Amino acid sequence: MASIDKRPSGKWRARYRVHAGGPQRSKHFDRKTDAERFLTRVQGQVLDGSYVDPSAGQVSFGEYAESWRKAQVHRRSTVVQVDAYLRNHMLPTFGDRPLASIRPSEVQAWVRGRSDVLAATTVETVFRIFSTILSDAVRDRLIIHSPARNIRLPRKAKSAIVPPTVDQVEAVIAEMPDRYQALLCEQASTRDLKTNRSPEACRGVGFSFKSPTSTLGRGRRFGAGPLPPHQRHLGGKSQADTRMR
Repeated sequence: MASIDKRPSGKWRARYRVHAGGPQRSKHFDRKTDAERFLTRVQGQVLDGSYVDPSAGQVSFGEYAESWRKAQVHRRSTVVQVDAYLRNHMLPTFGDRPLASIRPSEVQAWVRGRSDVLAATTVETVFRIFSTILSDAVRDRLIIHSPARNIRLPRKAKSAIVPPTVDQVEAVIAEMPDRYQALLCEQASTRDLKTNRSPEACRGVGFSFKSPTSTLGRGRRFGAGPLPPHQRHLGGKSQADTRMR
């Protein structure tokens, strides 16, 4: 299955077959010991299933990506999206490249270039598909490692949290049914919405849990009906008191 012989040029040729009846492969070395180490390593990889044929990685990214795309079980909308991302963003750069020739530095540069024309979230989606294709190529024993590992993606802009204004809180309270206005007012006055202005939304409003109906201090009674059942057990204690227990 494996042998070493010395060539007329003085080099040592290591010959081997990955499986019985398969094509014979060879590699030349300056020293016999290097040829022996090479064959030992190859035979070990064949036995444990980690062997990757060096010629397998010569398949182009475009060819493998097409076979990968056809094998996926996707919804129609996902099929259209993947096809568009391949045609517009991956194939122009890597389509004709052998899988084994793609380097991590090139992938990083490609991601950087895409971030100039695409939103960060779209770059991440395109990259995830690209990375999945290469990971499957590793599983198929076409390449040893994926060049898409440890690639830095552009940061996604965080959406600013804009707390409601006093007027907005008052408008919400005004639209609530009477029986719930007191509860919402209490929540707004006891929770810090990062502006320290929420309590102002309830200015002039008194709140009490002393009776099953809520009374507000604007000279009129808002809660014509009883408080919600889950609030009645609070008795004379405020929600803040209850949370502290």
